Amino acid sequence: MFRVKATAVLLLISTFVLFGQDKPPVIEVTGNAEINIEPDLMEMTVNINVENDDLASAKKMNDESTSKVLDLLKKINIEDKDVRTSGVNMQKIKDTYKKTVYYTVNNTIVFKTPFINQYEFISQELIKIDDVYILNTQLTSSKAIETRGKAREDALLAAKKKAEEMAAVLNMSLGNPVLITENPGSYYPNPFNNITYNMQPLQESTNEIFRSGMISISASVKVVFLLK
Repeated sequence: MFRVKATAVLLLISTFVLFGQDKPPVIEVTGNAEINIEPDLMEMTVNINVENDDLASAKKMNDESTSKVLDLLKKINIEDKDVRTSGVNMQKIKDTYKKTVYYTVNNTIVFKTPFINQYEFISQELIKIDDVYILNTQLTSSKAIETRGKAREDALLAAKKKAEEMAAVLNMSLGNPVLITENPGSYYPNPFNNITYNMQPLQESTNEIFRSGMISISASVKVVFLLK
């Protein structure tokens, strides 16, 4: 009984070995590409936050500041389709230590504009409005999709070149690709890497304190080629 089992196992192993030998040789490589382009859109996130002991007063103050922000955006020719609001969020806060109760009312406005050179003016006008905070400024591009496609093509070419060079070392050549997958890529780096802002007061310096820099769009692919 033991010999029969051993023979069966040996036959199974031999089958797998033969099957593996029938598989054609392949090479797996990764190609990467990155394209830097100049941004032409700016997206800014603004929060209106009010704290008050009276909910009605907090809501009124928030509404007034929100209206001023929207009026400013209209004044600088930012279209309604490029503005979105989160809606009002109201919370009741209980301070058990001080045994007090107060309310917070929040509203968030996100808008985009092609007028990147107006960053300083827009930010200063927003901050003049009570209870307004600029949470984030991100630079993007209207050509992101087409640039992403070009980066993907460059990544595929990079993968092919790498595979050809590796195959040549083995005195072999490339066959057709049998598998292509796209690795997670990034459209943009951290927005703070795109913005240089010096917090010195404007009246004390005439130097440029805001630079748009460049944004990066990258692609990464994995390709498996047959070898000949």
